[in-house]
Amino acid sequence: MAVLGATLTATGCHQTVSEPYYLILDHAVKEYFLPDGDKEKALELLGNGCSGNDDSPDLLCYNAGILLLREDRPEEALDYFEE
Repeated sequence: MAVLGATLTATGCHQTVSEPYYLILDHAVKEYFLPDGDKEKALELLGNGCSGNDDSPDLLCYNAGILLLREDRPEEALDYFEE
């Protein structure tokens, strides 16, 4: 398997595996709500998961929208709700 991975990497192809939605949510919640967290990083994590994750992207989009509403950014939130 390691040989296959090295071969794929050497030829420029690589396999992408979506991170489970609950790990993305966990990381985003910690970034957003903990005192030493980064709110923009939390929004970035959810936004990336919304657009590029195979595991429950609708849930990630919804949560991105909720956090944007908390930030008083309703137009951006609506974009995520519509996805």
